[in-house]
Amino acid sequence: MNKAHLRWMFPLAGVAILCLAGCVNMGKSYTQKRLFAFQMNRRTEQPTPGTTLILRVKRSQVSPRFEERGFVYRKGEWQYDADFYNAFFRPPGVLLTEEVRKWLEKSGLFSHVVDAPSLLQADYLLEPSLDAVYGDYQNPKAPKAVLEMGFALLGIKSDVPRLVFKQRYHEEQPLESRDPEFLMQGWNRALEAILRAFEKDLRNSNTID
Repeated sequence: MNKAHLRWMFPLAGVAILCLAGCVNMGKSYTQKRLFAFQMNRRTEQPTPGTTLILRVKRSQVSPRFEERGFVYRKGEWQYDADFYNAFFRPPGVLLTEEVRKWLEKSGLFSHVVDAPSLLQADYLLEPSLDAVYGDYQNPKAPKAVLEMGFALLGIKSDVPRLVFKQRYHEEQPLESRDPEFLMQGWNRALEAILRAFEKDLRNSNTID
């Protein structure tokens, strides 16, 4: 290649680089990701435990449709959308397990409520499940926060675990706005309603002894 060809190539290469730099909008703003967590109002009633029973809470099982951290919106009978920019701070199953444990810890039904890794010998094992958690936007004028959970309580005093209680709960809360912050508030209200119902049913079942 002769020098004449080189003199023509370098100026053209410089023009190409400047063009690419000018085509990139360095000042473009991007949507900031927002992270949320379940957080119910603190319980005012704190019954004194009248028992020595210990409960172990297993990590919540989550339906594969809702195990990701991104919020899920239902737009139609068969249509669901995932939101990348609004999500749970940690996997929803982890967050829910913590809230369930804290709630039952103050119920008075057990002397201690511990996590699965605890070395304490437990009398009962609770297996929560998260079956649905989404914003229902099928009716744009009436958005709802939907939460569905199940609870299975097993007696594990003997070598053979026995099922002593099993129930599933579905709760819907109306939303003032489709904003993700209002959706999170709706899920918190739904979770509190479910846990209150679960605790009441557990008391009335007379299965804990």
